[in-house]
Amino acid sequence: MAEKKWIQGGRLAAGMLMVQAIATGLQLLSRLILNQGSFIFAYMFYRHVVGAICVAPFALFWERGNGKKLSWLIFFWLFVVALTGYASLLL
Repeated sequence: MAEKKWIQGGRLAAGMLMVQAIATGLQLLSRLILNQGSFIFAYMFYRHVVGAICVAPFALFWERGNGKKLSWLIFFWLFVVALTGYASLLL
């Protein structure tokens, strides 16, 4: 029984270390890309696209059948939030 807790605790620690290693790699890669003169908004766009492509299959698989119907009001508020988020980048 104690061995099982040790393995589970080790998995959590390994997961945290892996997240930190990936975050450090992303920071170093970002610095290299931006030091070469890349446009920061293009970099942010590509980073979000790659992130969405990586996460979308998991979200579609695990959340299959759990979604609620989206009304026009919800689409409107999503549009407003996206518009204000984009406008804040321009300021």
